[in-house]
Amino acid sequence: MVSTAVQFEQQPKLSSKQRAFVESIHFERKSQVQAYVDAGYSVSSRQVAEACASRLARSAKVHAYLEQLRERDLSAKILDRQRKLELLSRIAEQGESVAARLKAIQILNVMQGHNVPESCEPESTLSDILNTLASSTGLPI
Repeated sequence: MVSTAVQFEQQPKLSSKQRAFVESIHFERKSQVQAYVDAGYSVSSRQVAEACASRLARSAKVHAYLEQLRERDLSAKILDRQRKLELLSRIAEQGESVAARLKAIQILNVMQGHNVPESCEPESTLSDILNTLASSTGLPI
Protein backbone atom coordinates (compact mmCIF):
# COMPACT_ATOMS: atom_id res chain seq x y z
CA MET A 1 0.00 0.00 0.00
CA VAL A 2 1.18 3.50 -0.78
CA SER A 3 1.67 5.91 2.09
CA THR A 4 1.72 9.03 -0.05
CA ALA A 5 -0.69 11.64 1.29
CA VAL A 6 -2.21 13.79 -1.42
CA GLN A 7 -3.97 17.04 -0.53
CA PHE A 8 -6.66 18.55 -2.76
CA GLU A 9 -9.11 21.36 -2.26
CA GLN A 10 -12.09 19.14 -3.10
CA GLN A 11 -10.86 15.60 -2.64
CA PRO A 12 -13.48 12.93 -3.33
CA LYS A 13 -14.62 11.01 -0.26
CA LEU A 14 -13.24 7.51 -0.74
CA SER A 15 -12.94 4.52 1.52
CA SER A 16 -9.45 3.44 2.50
CA LYS A 17 -9.70 0.53 0.05
CA GLN A 18 -10.78 2.80 -2.80
CA ARG A 19 -7.97 5.22 -2.03
CA ALA A 20 -5.43 2.37 -1.89
CA PHE A 21 -6.77 1.05 -5.21
CA VAL A 22 -6.33 4.40 -6.98
CA GLU A 23 -2.92 5.13 -5.45
CA SER A 24 -1.62 1.67 -6.37
CA ILE A 25 -2.66 2.25 -9.96
CA HIS A 26 -1.22 5.75 -10.10
CA PHE A 27 1.93 5.64 -7.98
CA GLU A 28 2.94 2.00 -8.30
CA ARG A 29 1.69 1.55 -11.89
CA LYS A 30 -0.14 -1.64 -11.00
CA SER A 31 -2.89 -3.15 -13.11
CA GLN A 32 -6.45 -2.60 -11.98
CA VAL A 33 -6.76 -6.24 -10.92
CA GLN A 34 -3.54 -6.23 -8.90
CA ALA A 35 -4.42 -2.90 -7.29
CA TYR A 36 -7.87 -4.26 -6.43
CA VAL A 37 -6.43 -7.33 -4.70
CA ASP A 38 -3.65 -5.36 -2.98
CA ALA A 39 -6.20 -2.84 -1.66
CA GLY A 40 -7.71 -5.65 0.39
CA TYR A 41 -10.79 -6.57 -1.58
CA SER A 42 -11.63 -10.27 -1.37
CA VAL A 43 -12.15 -12.10 -4.63
CA SER A 44 -13.13 -15.66 -5.44
CA SER A 45 -11.49 -15.81 -8.87
CA ARG A 46 -9.46 -13.81 -11.34
CA GLN A 47 -12.55 -13.18 -13.46
CA VAL A 48 -14.42 -11.75 -10.49
CA ALA A 49 -11.42 -9.55 -9.64
CA GLU A 50 -11.26 -8.26 -13.23
CA ALA A 51 -14.97 -7.41 -13.29
CA CYS A 52 -14.96 -5.76 -9.86
CA ALA A 53 -11.75 -3.81 -10.53
CA SER A 54 -13.11 -2.55 -13.83
CA ARG A 55 -16.39 -1.48 -12.21
CA LEU A 56 -14.53 0.25 -9.37
CA ALA A 57 -12.24 2.10 -11.79
CA ARG A 58 -15.28 3.45 -13.65
CA SER A 59 -16.99 4.76 -10.53
CA ALA A 60 -17.23 8.55 -10.51
CA LYS A 61 -15.41 9.15 -7.21
CA VAL A 62 -12.56 6.76 -8.00
CA HIS A 63 -12.18 8.14 -11.52
CA ALA A 64 -12.19 11.73 -10.21
CA TYR A 65 -9.44 10.98 -7.69
CA LEU A 66 -7.30 9.26 -10.33
CA GLU A 67 -7.72 12.27 -12.63
CA GLN A 68 -6.73 14.64 -9.81
CA LEU A 69 -3.54 12.67 -9.25
CA ARG A 70 -2.74 12.73 -12.96
CA GLU A 71 -3.42 16.47 -13.27
CA ARG A 72 -1.29 17.21 -10.22
CA ASP A 73 1.61 15.27 -11.70
CA LEU A 74 1.23 16.95 -15.06
CA SER A 75 1.15 20.46 -13.63
CA ALA A 76 4.23 19.70 -11.53
CA LYS A 77 6.10 18.81 -14.73
CA ILE A 78 5.26 22.03 -16.54
CA LEU A 79 7.75 24.84 -15.99
CA ASP A 80 6.18 28.18 -15.28
CA ARG A 81 7.46 31.33 -16.99
CA GLN A 82 9.57 32.48 -14.04
CA ARG A 83 11.30 29.11 -13.72
CA LYS A 84 12.06 29.09 -17.46
CA LEU A 85 13.57 32.57 -17.21
CA GLU A 86 15.73 31.49 -14.26
CA LEU A 87 17.00 28.37 -16.05
CA LEU A 88 17.75 30.24 -19.25
CA SER A 89 19.53 32.99 -17.33
CA ARG A 90 21.72 30.43 -15.62
CA ILE A 91 22.58 28.85 -18.98
CA ALA A 92 23.29 32.30 -20.48
CA GLU A 93 25.74 33.01 -17.66
CA GLN A 94 27.26 29.60 -17.04
CA GLY A 95 26.49 27.49 -20.13
CA GLU A 96 29.02 24.86 -21.16
CA SER A 97 29.54 26.32 -24.61
CA VAL A 98 29.33 29.68 -26.31
CA ALA A 99 26.61 28.29 -28.58
CA ALA A 100 24.49 27.26 -25.57
CA ARG A 101 24.95 30.69 -23.98
CA LEU A 102 24.02 32.53 -27.17
CA LYS A 103 20.95 30.34 -27.73
CA ALA A 104 19.81 30.97 -24.14
CA ILE A 105 20.24 34.73 -24.64
CA GLN A 106 18.30 34.55 -27.90
CA ILE A 107 15.40 32.70 -26.24
CA LEU A 108 15.42 35.10 -23.28
CA ASN A 109 15.22 38.04 -25.68
CA VAL A 110 12.19 36.53 -27.41
CA MET A 111 10.46 35.69 -24.10
CA GLN A 112 11.00 39.21 -22.80
CA GLY A 113 10.12 41.01 -26.04
CA HIS A 114 13.62 42.40 -26.62
CA ASN A 115 13.76 41.08 -30.17
CA VAL A 116 11.18 43.54 -31.54
CA PRO A 117 12.53 46.57 -33.43
CA GLU A 118 12.03 49.85 -31.59
CA SER A 119 10.43 51.56 -34.57
CA CYS A 120 9.50 50.67 -38.08
CA GLU A 121 9.02 54.00 -39.86
CA PRO A 122 8.77 53.79 -43.65
CA GLU A 123 11.32 55.80 -45.60
CA SER A 124 8.74 56.96 -48.14
CA THR A 125 5.02 57.47 -48.15
CA LEU A 126 2.72 55.89 -50.71
CA SER A 127 2.17 59.33 -52.24
CA ASP A 128 5.95 59.81 -52.73
CA ILE A 129 6.27 56.40 -54.38
CA LEU A 130 3.36 57.08 -56.77
CA ASN A 131 4.76 60.50 -57.70
CA THR A 132 8.16 58.98 -58.41
CA LEU A 133 6.58 56.23 -60.49
CA ALA A 134 4.44 58.74 -62.43
CA SER A 135 7.41 61.03 -63.16
CA SER A 136 9.61 58.15 -64.33
CA THR A 137 6.97 56.57 -66.59
CA GLY A 138 5.16 59.72 -67.74
CA LEU A 139 1.81 58.21 -66.81
CA PRO A 140 -0.70 60.32 -64.87
CA ILE A 141 -1.62 59.31 -61.31
